[in-house]
Amino acid sequence: MSSRLFPIVPAVLLLAGSIIAQEGGKTEVAGKEVGPIRSSAAYAEILLGKTELQSDVESFLIDYTEQNPKVVDARFELAALNKEIDKIFAVRPSETTKLTSALGKLVLKKVRA
Repeated sequence: MSSRLFPIVPAVLLLAGSIIAQEGGKTEVAGKEVGPIRSSAAYAEILLGKTELQSDVESFLIDYTEQNPKVVDARFELAALNKEIDKIFAVRPSETTKLTSALGKLVLKKVRA
């Protein structure tokens, strides 16, 4: 059970760090304010999934080489998840109410399918 809990600890730390780093919601990407987006439930779900995938890749690399299908698949999922995060950042700050937890779960399901 503790081995399943271990990937969650870095995710919580990463989420806490991103919240602290927001500096009052004044973070900008390409001239856009992303504070409201980073505080959305969808972004939190996707970030948690990304952290879990990064943890999986690191644990796979202990036992497998870079060419192993498990590692390749996990890295592909990470790349797809990064593209989805870019799409989330394209949402206008006035429409952040659409970034629900359900949307985040659907994005993760889409990436893992």
